[in-house]
Amino acid sequence: MSIEITHNQDQNLTTLIVDGLVTADEMHHALESIYTHEPTAFILWDMSMCDLSIVTPDELHDFTRKAAKLGGERKEGLTAIIAPEDLHPGFTTLAKLFTNVLPFRLKIFTTQVEALDWL
Repeated sequence: MSIEITHNQDQNLTTLIVDGLVTADEMHHALESIYTHEPTAFILWDMSMCDLSIVTPDELHDFTRKAAKLGGERKEGLTAIIAPEDLHPGFTTLAKLFTNVLPFRLKIFTTQVEALDWL
C-alpha cells in the first residue's frame, strides 16, 4: 500500500493517491499529514486503485469523524473522492451520510475528470 501526497500551492490543491491494500492507521496518518501545515482549500482523494477490504465500518466511521474535526478550518473547502462504486460496502453510504455534518463540502466521483471539474 502507498499513499502519495502532493501539495500544489499554486492551485491550492492537495492530492492523495491511494494504491493497494489500505489500513485504517494508514488513512489516519495521511489525513493528519494534510493538516500538519495550512491545509489547501481543495483536496482530492484518488481511491480508484485501493483496497479497503480490511477496514471495518467502525474504522471508516472514526476516520470520517476525525476528518470532520480536523477539517473545521476548511469551512469553504471542497473535498473530492474518486472511488469505484464497489470500494467498500459502507464507504459511499457513510460518506454521503456525513456530508451534512462535515465543515467542508464533500462529493464522490467515479472519474478524475469529474472530480477535478468540480474542484
